[in-house]
Amino acid sequence: MVSRFSCLVPHDALQPLERPDPEWPPLVTAAFLGDAERVQALLNAGSIPDEADRDDWSALQAAALRKQVVVLDLLLRAGANVNHTDEEGFTPLLSAVTGGALEIVQRLVEAGADMAATSRTLGYTPLTRATECGHLDVVRYLLGRGIEPDQSSAPRTALMFACEQGYPEIARALLEAGADPTASYQNETPLDLAHKHNHPEVASLLREWIKRGTASEESQSGSAD
Repeated sequence: MVSRFSCLVPHDALQPLERPDPEWPPLVTAAFLGDAERVQALLNAGSIPDEADRDDWSALQAAALRKQVVVLDLLLRAGANVNHTDEEGFTPLLSAVTGGALEIVQRLVEAGADMAATSRTLGYTPLTRATECGHLDVVRYLLGRGIEPDQSSAPRTALMFACEQGYPEIARALLEAGADPTASYQNETPLDLAHKHNHPEVASLLREWIKRGTASEESQSGSAD
């Protein structure tokens, strides 16, 4: 299935959107293709910068997903809404973390993108989506901007996604930022998910981390006594 929600990584069952929909408005098509000259011409001719398709997917979201930096800058300068949402509740930032281009993510955040924005579909936040899609540099950037590692409007945390998909480095970054390795959803912890999806490296990391935390708690308890 072809989808603009594909993570653009090999494990994703969805196929990334590689060509524009013929029914898209001209500005969305030009943004998707990275045709900066065409985008500027359309804006000069009166196209609104927030022009969107029938699903309310905007030109800025197309540029963000497809990593079109020049076009993204043109649209932002023209006044495109950095927190526009489509019918799924995806914002340009959620599209950007799906695509995985750190430069695009940084530009949107600096322009005022809401780092706590949540999609209506599955309750994705930028952090959980970046984690699921396996973009370590984006995860580190968001954590560095002060995002809580367990931030999520959905029951599943970013660490759970990292364990399910098998991303040890992302799991480590989240744990180092303070993610809870014992959080549970539907009676499954991050360690359960790592075992369930056969990711022994992630499972080993979690066991070590949980053991370290337990030893620290026991040491503190002994000191208090």
